[in-house]
Amino acid sequence: MAFRIESDSMGEVRIPESAYYGSQTQRARDNFPISGRTFPPALIGALAQIKEHAAAVNRDLGLLDGKVAAALIQAAKEVRERRFDDQFVVDVFQPGSGTSTNMNMNEILASRANEILTGRKGGRSPVHPNDHANLGQSSNDIIPSAIHIAASLSIRNELIPALHILQNALYSKAQAFAGISKIGRTHLQDALPVIADNLLGSISLLTAAARVFAGKCIEGITANADICEANIEKSLALATLLIPHIGYDQAASLAKQAHDSGKTIRETVKEAGILPDDDLNRILKWNRTI
Repeated sequence: MAFRIESDSMGEVRIPESAYYGSQTQRARDNFPISGRTFPPALIGALAQIKEHAAAVNRDLGLLDGKVAAALIQAAKEVRERRFDDQFVVDVFQPGSGTSTNMNMNEILASRANEILTGRKGGRSPVHPNDHANLGQSSNDIIPSAIHIAASLSIRNELIPALHILQNALYSKAQAFAGISKIGRTHLQDALPVIADNLLGSISLLTAAARVFAGKCIEGITANADICEANIEKSLALATLLIPHIGYDQAASLAKQAHDSGKTIRETVKEAGILPDDDLNRILKWNRTI
């Protein structure tokens, strides 16, 4: 099998030459070979639908170049047509909020968009998986949204029609068997005592847990504002505020440098001389996000 090498802030990764996904997907594939189960096409299609409309909105807002947006929209449509099912390789048993699957999608879309624009798939230019395919999005938002969309469409297009078939079949048999005498049932509620015990037991456990959690933990919590602010200033998460200004790759690289050196993001950026102090202080004015 032929391979290509892709690089990001964490280093180089060897990826199958035929793959449309990139470095983050390959790392997730290597790190979480748990079940061999990947997300169903319904969820992948819903996620692609979100990406398609996000590209259109970002274009209309002037945040995304028209050609880049058009290529991403075409790529997302092709994903929805299931042309890339074999490229979604991340196991369903993965950490966090589905970031690995989100990046699997972002990398495929960017790779295909680059192929549309340049004739060569892969890479991070002119279409970047984070800066363009994931622009204005978070796994914490779009994965739950994709689940809701996939569930809604599956219920409407698959479950409800199947239930109608079942309903009609039962009605037909009810009519056909109407004149036949048979042993009746007094109810259709099997195992009610067990259900009642489980339900009321669960309510009791939740009641006790809520009271203990409130009394033993929440009510005794105090906040040290100075320490909280110091922890924010030390947090590598501040690098995300830099992304709209310097791009994902450079922001990620600075975060890694800060981690390795033990310095803050602010100190690392100042040493690198990437941004004027006034701009840096304005961008990293984290309390404006509270």
